[in-house]
Amino acid sequence: MPPKKTISKGKENGGDVAETILKYMKNQNRPYSATDVNLNLKNAIPKATVAKVLAQLLDQGLIHGKAYGKQWVYVAKQSPETNLSAEDAYALDKRLEDLSHEVEKMRETTNRLQHNLNQLNKALTVDELRARAASLQAEIADMEPRLEGLKAGTRVVSPEEKARVDKLLEQCRKEWRARKKLFKNAWDSITENVERPKELMEELGIETDESVGMDINRDPLDGLL
Repeated sequence: MPPKKTISKGKENGGDVAETILKYMKNQNRPYSATDVNLNLKNAIPKATVAKVLAQLLDQGLIHGKAYGKQWVYVAKQSPETNLSAEDAYALDKRLEDLSHEVEKMRETTNRLQHNLNQLNKALTVDELRARAASLQAEIADMEPRLEGLKAGTRVVSPEEKARVDKLLEQCRKEWRARKKLFKNAWDSITENVERPKELMEELGIETDESVGMDINRDPLDGLL
């Protein structure tokens, strides 16, 4: 039989790393991955060190361990007087499997939320949106006198001017649609597990185009001429 690996010694917060982790596993008496132990010890011991020590403790037969996909889950060995029955052992395995599935689901959710956050971070900031809105308001103010002239029939807009205004309007609508899509994606992710997202939106005072009767495709001059 090849010699067992020797648990590496090291000092973390004034104590032996292996003894600290083994004691923690025995005290908790629950299944944990290396990531769980690292987080529960508040990063006092680096994750890589935790993973290495757990593998060594398993190799020395001081703890149990089982692989679930790419992740190992460990649990302290029971003392002889508290040996698990077959039923309890099965329940423990089932619990480990359920926890592994939960971890995978949480990882997928985290990745999806991170993707949405990255998309939002690429968008304009609030200050940039305010500056853009101020610029558009200035353009609107500049266009209002010409609109009054059109309504009075005293001025004819040239094809070039009409094309410029139509292009600007389409740019604004494009930006509008992009912002609306970003919000919808973020809101859907945030309220994925909320039973009544519509009521939550009302409580937060969030207004949508639909709730205020706004149609992005409506002609802005409709009813004015």
